[in-house]
Amino acid sequence: MIMKNKKMMYVLIPVTLIVWGLIIYRIVAGLKTENEVMPTYSPSSLANKQVVADTFSINPSYRDPFLGKVMERKREGTEVKTEVKPAAPPQVLQWPAIIYGGTIRNAKLNKEMIMIQINGQEYTMKKGETVNGVQVIAAFNDSIQVSFSKEKKYIHK
Repeated sequence: MIMKNKKMMYVLIPVTLIVWGLIIYRIVAGLKTENEVMPTYSPSSLANKQVVADTFSINPSYRDPFLGKVMERKREGTEVKTEVKPAAPPQVLQWPAIIYGGTIRNAKLNKEMIMIQINGQEYTMKKGETVNGVQVIAAFNDSIQVSFSKEKKYIHK
């Protein structure tokens, strides 16, 4: 068994040396550079060259990729003036002060009553009932969903 390992070692050492030799040779050959002459520019050589201005024009007559129509070019000097009216500030809806007190459930009758305080007045309401423009839509353990003038809100305890 020892003899078998020695024979293998005699083969592997030269193979390893050859592989590493090739790697080192390629690195050294890649580092060698030929003397390349880099062009040098002086300000006087650049001053003698003429600069040609690039001119172009845009043709706005093209087919709209979404509508499929050819867009017409507007003539210069024919501006359409439009008056911009200032937008009216959006009306802010003033919600009444709503406080959710909780729910009372009657197990025998299977009814649920919701205790709500609207602008300081206490009310006991059912789902779907409306008082002072406030309608109860849904009731949960920690909050209720109410509607006032077509807007909906969640009121938490």
